[in-house]
Amino acid sequence: MPPESIDADPTTLPRSFHGYDPAATEDLFRRVAWDYGLLVGEHRKLKKLVEGTHLEGQQLQPAAPEIAAPRPAAPRPAAPARDEAAQSLFAAAHKAVREMREEARAECEAALKKAKRRAAEIENHAHRASADAAAVIEAASVLRASLSAALTQLETRAAAREPTVDAAAPDTNGSAAVAVPVDLVRT
Repeated sequence: MPPESIDADPTTLPRSFHGYDPAATEDLFRRVAWDYGLLVGEHRKLKKLVEGTHLEGQQLQPAAPEIAAPRPAAPRPAAPARDEAAQSLFAAAHKAVREMREEARAECEAALKKAKRRAAEIENHAHRASADAAAVIEAASVLRASLSAALTQLETRAAAREPTVDAAAPDTNGSAAVAVPVDLVRT
């Protein structure tokens, strides 16, 4: 893939919900790694070729001392545009990865803060609900005791005022006379 065809601007990568689209980003990095590997291979070949010609030049040493004098080093040819493009692409890829990592870290920290805050809210709500339930249970216990005491008191009063049946004096129609306390009789 020629370097000109690679768009090294990370803002042009497709975005997804949590950042860059993972598939598109992975594809870009795979292509960059492949091209970088090709460049490294070409660099090794050229380096071996240069070392080989340097060794051949040493084997053919001239006999005359004036010819054997070291020559000033020839200016190194400028790096091809391809190397510069690869370096800029590599730098852009590193920058994009660093930005993605920082963005992902920030998103994770925000999600963690939100989850901790929500957990604290749920825990506080549970404590309040537990305290409310304990108060209701205590109130029910007090009410039960109060109602039980009132019922016992009513039963005691009713037993003290219980009407008695006079079996010795049956009525003419066969019913017995009942003695009722005066305070229970309505007028």
